[in-house]
Amino acid sequence: VRYWPNNPKLLETQWDAYEDIYETNFSLAPNRFITSKTVIASAGSCFAQNISRQLQYWGYNYKIEMGKSPEIIDDPLHYEADPAQCGNIYNARSMKNMLERAFGEWVPEKIVLWQYPQVIEAFRGKSNSTNPRKYFDQEWVEHNEALKRAMENCEVFILTLGNTEVWNFADNGKALALSPRNCDATLLKLSNQTVAEVQNDLEEFYKLFKRHNPKVKIIATVSPVPLNATFNDKKH
Repeated sequence: VRYWPNNPKLLETQWDAYEDIYETNFSLAPNRFITSKTVIASAGSCFAQNISRQLQYWGYNYKIEMGKSPEIIDDPLHYEADPAQCGNIYNARSMKNMLERAFGEWVPEKIVLWQYPQVIEAFRGKSNSTNPRKYFDQEWVEHNEALKRAMENCEVFILTLGNTEVWNFADNGKALALSPRNCDATLLKLSNQTVAEVQNDLEEFYKLFKRHNPKVKIIATVSPVPLNATFNDKKH
């Protein structure tokens, strides 16, 4: 409110760009395609968790395929954060990889990043297991099956992107789900995606989704990830 739209300096220097908040009509024609019965799923950065829990709290038909349904949880802050316990997904590359896993178009290697105490593997940001063998033999299988059901059956999918930085394995370029805090950095390479690379990943994400679920509508938004969560010292 201090700087926009009632910014006196803008009125003096770029009067054609000035908007008066008290006179401008910000109301747009509604395009309502979500009802209480619409099957909704989502994934993304920590901002996505707030979206999913708020939708569940409001009683929307949010798809939970792995974990507890909101009806048996007292505290809305403890609702499941996404349909299949994916964990946080910050960039477009990892979002595309998530969908490739869901539809069986990519079967990733089984790589444990660290363990304290939960097993955290390379291509998923969440785990409930402390034993790698149990994780890959049971939880990983359950997760991918649940993810597939959610992606095939949702009518609206909400994604939130939070970062352009991607950690990749140096040998094959595959993107990790999280930043590798306690890993051998010689195995990894940091890249900062360009606008064109992000756009390309999102377009492939869209085409893949529509191929397996033609009815889905996609809402894309950007998460307010703080700029101190970056490895770039010159540009974000």
